[in-house]
Amino acid sequence: GSNAGDHPGDGAGMLTQIPHRLLSAEITDLPKPGDYAVGMLFLPQNNYQAAIDLTEKIVAAVLTRHIKTSDTTAQSSAVKNNIPNTFIVHHSPFATRSHLFWRKVPVNPNSLGRLARRTCSEIRQAIIRRPGHVPPGEPFERFLLTVRKALVAAARRLGIAEFSVPSLSARTVVYKGLMPAPLLADFYPDLRNPLYESALAVVHTRNSPNFAASWHRVQPLRMLAHTGQISTLLGNQNRLKARASTLHSPYWAGGLGELQPLLEPPGSDSSHLDNLLELLVRSGRDIHHGIAMLMPEAWESMADIHPHRHAFYRYHAALLEPWEGPAAVIFTDGRRVGAALDRNGLRPLRYLTTRTNLVVAASEAGVVNLDEGLIVTRGRLGPGQMILVDGVRQLFLTDDPVKNELARRPQYQEWANHFKTFSTETRPADFRRRSQFYYQPPPKVNSTPQWLARFQAAFGYTREEIETILQPMAAQGKEPTGSMGDDTPPAALSKQPRPLFHYFKQQFVQVAGPPIDPLHETFVMSLTTRLGARANLLAESARHAYLIELPSPVLADLDLENLKGLGDPRFQIATIAARYPVARQVGGLRRALNRLCAVAERAVDEGKTILILSDHGVDEQHAPVPNLLAVAAVHHHLVRQGKRAQASLVVESGEVREAHHLACLLGLGANAVNPYLALATVEFPEASGKIKLDLTTARRNFIRALEAGLLKIMSKMGISTVESYTGAQLFEAIGLRRTLVDEYFPGTQLWPGGVGLAHIAAQMARWHRAAFANPKKPALGNPGFYQFNPTGERHAFAPPAVAALHAAVRLPGVLSPQASQPAVWPPEQVRSFIGPNFEAGVAAYQKFVGLLKQNDVINPRDLLKFQPDRAPIDVTDVEPPEAIFGRMSTAGMSHGALSREAHQTLAVAMNRLGARSNSGEGGSAQGRFATERNDRIKQVASGRFGVTPVYLMSADELQIKMAQGAKPGEGGLLPGPKVSAEIAAIRHTRAGTALVSPPAHADVHSADDLAQLIFDLKQVN
Repeated sequence: GSNAGDHPGDGAGMLTQIPHRLLSAEITDLPKPGDYAVGMLFLPQNNYQAAIDLTEKIVAAVLTRHIKTSDTTAQSSAVKNNIPNTFIVHHSPFATRSHLFWRKVPVNPNSLGRLARRTCSEIRQAIIRRPGHVPPGEPFERFLLTVRKALVAAARRLGIAEFSVPSLSARTVVYKGLMPAPLLADFYPDLRNPLYESALAVVHTRNSPNFAASWHRVQPLRMLAHTGQISTLLGNQNRLKARASTLHSPYWAGGLGELQPLLEPPGSDSSHLDNLLELLVRSGRDIHHGIAMLMPEAWESMADIHPHRHAFYRYHAALLEPWEGPAAVIFTDGRRVGAALDRNGLRPLRYLTTRTNLVVAASEAGVVNLDEGLIVTRGRLGPGQMILVDGVRQLFLTDDPVKNELARRPQYQEWANHFKTFSTETRPADFRRRSQFYYQPPPKVNSTPQWLARFQAAFGYTREEIETILQPMAAQGKEPTGSMGDDTPPAALSKQPRPLFHYFKQQFVQVAGPPIDPLHETFVMSLTTRLGARANLLAESARHAYLIELPSPVLADLDLENLKGLGDPRFQIATIAARYPVARQVGGLRRALNRLCAVAERAVDEGKTILILSDHGVDEQHAPVPNLLAVAAVHHHLVRQGKRAQASLVVESGEVREAHHLACLLGLGANAVNPYLALATVEFPEASGKIKLDLTTARRNFIRALEAGLLKIMSKMGISTVESYTGAQLFEAIGLRRTLVDEYFPGTQLWPGGVGLAHIAAQMARWHRAAFANPKKPALGNPGFYQFNPTGERHAFAPPAVAALHAAVRLPGVLSPQASQPAVWPPEQVRSFIGPNFEAGVAAYQKFVGLLKQNDVINPRDLLKFQPDRAPIDVTDVEPPEAIFGRMSTAGMSHGALSREAHQTLAVAMNRLGARSNSGEGGSAQGRFATERNDRIKQVASGRFGVTPVYLMSADELQIKMAQGAKPGEGGLLPGPKVSAEIAAIRHTRAGTALVSPPAHADVHSADDLAQLIFDLKQVN
């Protein structure tokens, strides 16, 4: 905040039209509105005069058309004045100081808090006359954008800290700072001046949980104010970077080099949204058109949407993936002002109109005091909706009129028809083999048991995986459920071979941008995938729709064959081998990756728009290149070469058999995946017989399960469209070497280093030997990842250790009979409850601890040990155990996860010790509240099971369980058979009904919502 001890919040600001009357009262000969621009500049406090001088020199260099980069005099002058040659450009026929005026903005530092006053910039306004050769309106705004970009870039290169340009426009100006909104006008006296006039105002007060408070991050930004979070930010950034080389526009005749970087660092999600909106507007689109592209409705699921609007959104989906929230924005270009919600609609936006033609839109009702008699209409925006005040035409437009105007251009419906679609698993009429193989095409997987087993072994399949994961997916059409928790080592610490997918862990969100529920919010979810070359974002043409549209990124075998056999000359397809000579070990794998990159680039140069990376062709000499390495290597190579947007990547994969595998490939750059070996596994008659389904149903169920799992993984990050998830790299690598990540997975977060390419090659060779060393059918192993196997993976809580714990707790005579009496144990009497068999009980417990420790290293914490930095403290100087008990508590485990007896025993024991037990999220029987069986800690989770006023009042501590705790972003499940009549009564439901805790609280979508919930709970307790 600006200073929690003085003023709460992270700042506030106001964006208005330029107050011409105010400025003209101070500046003689001020040009008429539109012929000058106002730049609000934050300059470094300690050396602002030098910054002003340098700014004048840079602005002069940018404005001066007569300075030529080839002119040695100009170059030497630039060097003398410390101006990079980059900023000597050709725009204006003048460069005299009479065209650049400075205004010292009146401020009142005494109104600021301590932190804000200490970090306050020197605030100046630069008044820039419009060059004579630059027309007014948008051409002048484009000119000013290049000026601002040059200013910021020059300041960054020259190391001028604390320099920023909140606004530079001929239409708008931004006043902002580190103070709460009520003090904004106290700090800026301009805002109280009667001469300050504007037909519009955008006001924002900031409370950011993700970024530290700073002057330049305060909103409004240059074209919008945003509340919420852009959950898809990393994917949006990466996709824009990938398509950067395709961007060009007649409005930027000299190219977009002078606008780089398009997304300005260091920026927040809001500032990057503002950057891209500004680029779209300055490149020729209306501001509400740009917002509709960035934040489209969930049009894919709207059955009653008008065909023109459907065509509009469908066409623009080929240009840009959604910037998803939860987000509410107020936007303006100085002539129009509007408000919009993203497709999820998880932020409030209310509006009203008055008889005096005033329109007020805000995140809360009542922010402006108005006479009720003046109010004509009230409304609230729904998901994906927009309102607009068009100052040019003097109109107020609600959602339908705004969208219908945008969509009425007839070419959108015509262009949308250029998409290539075909129904999955049916052969198109124009089918013929067109895919160009960049290697000898291998035969398909042989359908005999021996060949199938060889392929399974070569790709690291296990019998346990097939029986525990794949067959239930094929039988039920969803991922199997299991008990919570994974007590096996992470991949880097495992002694069993693990696929590379296991080194990548999914990220999740909690409060600032909560997870969404893919089951109850299916309306906004979309797996629609588009393949082909992406055209220029800054233009519109029929060619932009030359894409193949698929309902899902998961391709059945026939889907892939259809793709390879498309008879449409617009789609040139190349298949590239992703395998290597296994005998050449790590050198062979590295050369194969280099060859993949080179061949992929050559294919793109030859006009191929869909690249299929295929690991088919595994045989006695060749092992597959791990899919993740192949995809990431090719993806990032094409990005570096500026060619990624010219082709889509499809993976023909023998490795993929789980939703996590699919998500990893998509997140690291693939556009679609054909899991051919997993499909062959579930379609094989032996497997199909076990699940008692025909082959077609088994295949479709398996694909449906992969898709459902992918939606769940996307929703953990609050993302609802696969196009926004693709390439986002929303994973953390755990246990990979830094050099490996930097080379093949740049931009991926990395935790403690570990294995490198040599280890991966050795693992692939191990699987290859298991597949081909024996001429007989290879036997698939059982590594015990999911269920303990004495010869398999180590488990922290293996059966021998659990048996030892059971023996210890069942040993009689450990405590005296008095210990079982229902009374609080006075600390000084705890030792009197020791029974005759106490020493044997301690020994039995130590046996259990010893079995846990003999597992060696299982968790990363097992690699650590305490290194004392002081002499040991005498035990007599340490608090007695009885005093420590009061600071102890149990983990939150619900009645349902635990039996009634276990749940109550924990509560009794902790209460007698003076410690605290935790109810978990399943509620508690009311009869326990006033007894020693009461849990002093109560949880409030997303399902709100058993949460009543009496429940809350019986707690000494309340915990709000966000994002489902140990199951982040996924939601919890208590299966129906475990919901007894007793548990159903406590949770206020029916016996036998499966109970699902949603991934997020239905009423918590922001830090403000969480604060409201905390306030409400405190009113009860």
